[in-house]
Amino acid sequence: MISQFSPEDQKFMTDFGATQTRYVFDVKLVKDRQGTTKTKQDSVTFSAEQWVYKVALTNKSTADADDLTVDYWLFLKSDDGKIKSGPRVQQTGTSKIGALKRAGLFQFQTKPVTLSKQQLDGDFYYPDGTKNKARDTLGGVAMRFFRGGKEVYAWATEPDLLKSASGRAGPSVESDSSQ
Repeated sequence: MISQFSPEDQKFMTDFGATQTRYVFDVKLVKDRQGTTKTKQDSVTFSAEQWVYKVALTNKSTADADDLTVDYWLFLKSDDGKIKSGPRVQQTGTSKIGALKRAGLFQFQTKPVTLSKQQLDGDFYYPDGTKNKARDTLGGVAMRFFRGGKEVYAWATEPDLLKSASGRAGPSVESDSSQ
């Protein structure tokens, strides 16, 4: 009968248990317009809006998560007045979380995405059939969660977006956090 494990055995059991944990995170997003610039050229008004997502992550797992990093991909649906495109990657980023306790909360803000709008004035029209209003829209978010460099969870506003969000995202973002 074993009454005590060696320090090496205890470390092995702790490491093994950590690799077997299924991590689950609750993701809440809030879109936030950071600013708008408008210009007018002849009979067309152009606007450029800066949008970010304010993200709140909650650890719903049964264990604490340490050495946690979130890579995110922000998607844009563009509209040129003739054809609206499907979602495509517009911005990527990484937020280093570090340790997130069970039921802990972490908040951060994504990098900005620029959405373009254009509107033709009054009774003017384009002879080629282009609409007199065109506007880009946010196309969704995909996130991949990494613990110690190994992916432990993936989430997206639409399941199809995860296919486009592969590999690792761009450089790290300094972010505000609360646990």
